[in-house]
Amino acid sequence: MMLRYHESDMVYFFIDALYERRSEEPGLPQILQLVTKTLQVNNKVRWLISSRHIPEPSDSTKEASKRPAFTGAQQRD
Repeated sequence: MMLRYHESDMVYFFIDALYERRSEEPGLPQILQLVTKTLQVNNKVRWLISSRHIPEPSDSTKEASKRPAFTGAQQRD
């Protein structure tokens, strides 16, 4: 993974409107795996992900949210 060897101070990624992807569509589990993996590999990576409230999260979001890599997130009502 390229970020493992990145020498910059910080790297920021922004994903807007994650809710627009339905859990049945391909890609959402891979996005969440990518976020989790990059947070584990490089402590200079930060993710900002926006999404509307999803009442019933998919299995992939439930699984990803159990991992300790997601820290410092704030939920707005």
